[in-house]
Amino acid sequence: MALAGNANLSMGETTCVKSPNLWIGETASDLDLCGKRKGGNEIQGAMMAKAKESSPSRQVSEFTDFLGLLENFKDGFTFEEENFDLMRECLESNDTDLIAEMKEGPPYDHQAVLKYIAQVRNSGGFDLDVKLPTYLGGLLVVLIPLDLSKDKNEFPGDSDPDDANHQIPTVREYAYQRARFAIDEINVDMNAKTFELVEVVRAVKTAGGGFFMFLTLAVKKVGEAEEEAATITIQAIVLHDLGKPMELKEWRFKPDAQA
Repeated sequence: MALAGNANLSMGETTCVKSPNLWIGETASDLDLCGKRKGGNEIQGAMMAKAKESSPSRQVSEFTDFLGLLENFKDGFTFEEENFDLMRECLESNDTDLIAEMKEGPPYDHQAVLKYIAQVRNSGGFDLDVKLPTYLGGLLVVLIPLDLSKDKNEFPGDSDPDDANHQIPTVREYAYQRARFAIDEINVDMNAKTFELVEVVRAVKTAGGGFFMFLTLAVKKVGEAEEEAATITIQAIVLHDLGKPMELKEWRFKPDAQA
């Protein structure tokens, strides 16, 4: 006995009817063309792709002053006034605490202060190599350059007291951890593994709360031959508050430094 076929179907074609009955919270996109429910991995992949499309890029042309640290550098400091004398200022204001700190700490270097102000003002804090004594105050000493040649740790907050095998990173390792994280996140913004880290050129951290790091990174494009690879300079701001995961806040190609 011959089976009756559907006259509207070609040979080998079957009928697929989309089920009108959806589970609570389920949408039509969770079903395939034949009304069958997609597998978990398939749905998760689609959700991740959709989230990636909607995530804004963190690439910027101008950086945000997240903590308002650079606001004071738009105006002049008293340190920049002609004939400024810090010790005289302390004596006139009877600031005995500051006088004591100056005697115990590094000597005051007026030219270093002027250089620091100019570097922060002109580069937004990225091209900074002057480290000032903290007794000069929190309005001025907002950024601290890291010495990447140091092989000792200055960040005990990164240690884990519950892990006896935990290795506290050195200053150099500390900066490179954040640099590698920044490049991974930048590649996410580029929708492909585009760059790989060559070197951390400079690393500057905030002196106060909100642990931001200003990174200047030398990178190259993935896949380029060593002799042909052009070095590209990227600037990035990474936030890493204690007890929280790292976060890439913003990044850009350094102006006038693109290869």
